[in-house]
Amino acid sequence: MKKASRGSGGTSAVRAPLVQRLFSEFATGRYSVEALRRSANEWGLVSRRSKKLVHARIYHVLTNSFYYGLAH
Repeated sequence: MKKASRGSGGTSAVRAPLVQRLFSEFATGRYSVEALRRSANEWGLVSRRSKKLVHARIYHVLTNSFYYGLAH
């Protein structure tokens, strides 16, 4: 996937495919959350406030059933 320019990962339209990629790579079991955090930052994926994502936020999203489609 093409690397996003710094800061462009803040809009939903740009973030969505990058977050999907995080889920895909996490599902393989080959990557730690820390490795995914580094990748997300390299891709230019940022928070809604245009900040780099931290380990805890990525872990929360990847392990929360609401985000991976098992809403209660």
